[in-house]
Amino acid sequence: MKILFSFENALPCREADAEVFVHTASALTTFGHHGVLVFPHADSSPNELGQVYRLNGLPLLQTTRGPGRPAVLRHAFHALLLARLAVFRNADFVYTRNLFVCFVSVMVGKPVLFDHYRPWGDQVPPLRGLLHWLAKRTMFLGIVAHSEFAAASYARAGVPKQKIRVIHTGYAPERFAQDMTPEAAKEALGLPVARPTVVYTGRINERKGLESVLDLAQRLPQAMFVLVGSYGEGDIEARAKQIPNVRIVAWQHGVETWRYQQAADVLIVPPSSAPLREHGNTVLPLKLFSYLAAGRPIFAAATPDIEEILRHDGNAWLVAPDDPAAAAAALQRLLDDEPTRQRLAAEALHAASQFTWDARAVKITAFVVERLQARLQSAQTTFDVGGWLRDTAKWCLRFAVTGKWLTPERKDNAHTPAAALTQRAA
Repeated sequence: MKILFSFENALPCREADAEVFVHTASALTTFGHHGVLVFPHADSSPNELGQVYRLNGLPLLQTTRGPGRPAVLRHAFHALLLARLAVFRNADFVYTRNLFVCFVSVMVGKPVLFDHYRPWGDQVPPLRGLLHWLAKRTMFLGIVAHSEFAAASYARAGVPKQKIRVIHTGYAPERFAQDMTPEAAKEALGLPVARPTVVYTGRINERKGLESVLDLAQRLPQAMFVLVGSYGEGDIEARAKQIPNVRIVAWQHGVETWRYQQAADVLIVPPSSAPLREHGNTVLPLKLFSYLAAGRPIFAAATPDIEEILRHDGNAWLVAPDDPAAAAAALQRLLDDEPTRQRLAAEALHAASQFTWDARAVKITAFVVERLQARLQSAQTTFDVGGWLRDTAKWCLRFAVTGKWLTPERKDNAHTPAAALTQRAA
């Protein structure tokens, strides 16, 4: 099939959404499809993109020109310019993560598939009406949701279940260097070899729940906490300077990130509900999949998105979010229990094999074929107009008062881990 991959920001880019999109486009192209990746103009080349993302292959590259800022204007111009390109007219369908592109594609009669990690229908209620409108159009093939958590939001927006497919993201095995023992990796990185080491890799900012990790570091001074992914001096970096057993490391390319993951006795996802509940920018974080592939025990919060992939006392150790004392006791227990760490690490490594980008390409291809064959069939949709109008009015009021455009997690999505989980973690 001829696929036009439309990305709305300049490349290369350090953001996780760019990594997911580029790796997906590359995997689908390598799988045998003819792909063209179109994005706003930047001084990048196939060689540069291949080096940054360490790809085996890339689709052809083409750029559009438009305003750089603000982002919403750039996205809109990109969608409008896209429809004028020959590659757009020649494509069998458009693959995008941008609702502007979905709207334009449907309006001009081009099949389009939407891919995203956010639960847009819940986070921005006005978009629920657009999603419902798109869902009723035959040219709108469907949605590739990165989690069941996000998929439920699109179902509530009136998208029929046959147009939604949960296909998790993944990791690229070729990006990772040869496995190392924690001791060898620590020595190579200049970390204290004999000291238990807890490692976080990912973007470092206050929206990632990293305050909870700094709290753990203060409660467990005998352990070394290494946070990899700093972009400069922020609130987290400033507080970390006051905690002797915390080391902040600048953002690293894939192989170097892998080396830090190999140095971990435990890999940590901040045991906080804030990234999902308040900020909405972290839904089933991409780091989970490289954590699994690293073959190290994973310590994380039992939030509904994370529990789609991680199982407590199976391939990870999960704790109730937002309970610092219980989290500290659980982490200390895990650091003291080498047999449990080895068992969790082995289960994590076993689980990783199903989450490669190539495996994702196979699942996406099957979904596309299914939707192209069925797109002219009528689909039953349900939509709560009254609820949409009420939620939109609340969203507008909240935006006017606070300036915040994301709605916090829905109450009916609230997730309280079983009491037994906390008891086992203590």
